[in-house]
Order: sequence, then structure tokens, then C-alpha cells
Amino acid sequence: MEDEQDCFKILQQISASRGGIQSLMSEVLDGYVKEHLGSHVDEKQREKEIENLATLLKSYLK
Repeated sequence: MEDEQDCFKILQQISASRGGIQSLMSEVLDGYVKEHLGSHVDEKQREKEIENLATLLKSYLK
């Protein structure tokens, strides 16, 4: 922006980056839920993982 480049191009790059990060978050989150909250996880561990996930999502959605 200091070089006075076209702001629209910069906004496009920011938008594409954001989309890529959100897509990556979705993929990793899907794997996390399946791995850490599945029926194979004992109840105590599942409760801990749910708490961790809730904290992460609150932070992500701010």
C-alpha cells in the first residue's frame, strides 16, 4: 500500500488468503472432531477435548 498499488488487488489477495485459511481450518477441525471426539475416546478425555475445542472456537470467532 505504501507503493500506492491498486487497493482492489490488495483486497483480492487478502480475501483469497482468508478463504484459504478458513478452508484449512475447516479441514483440520473435521479431522480433530473425528479423532478426538469419536466413540473410541473415553468420557473423561472427551470432556477435556470438548472444553479445548470450545475455547478454540470462541477465540477463532472473535
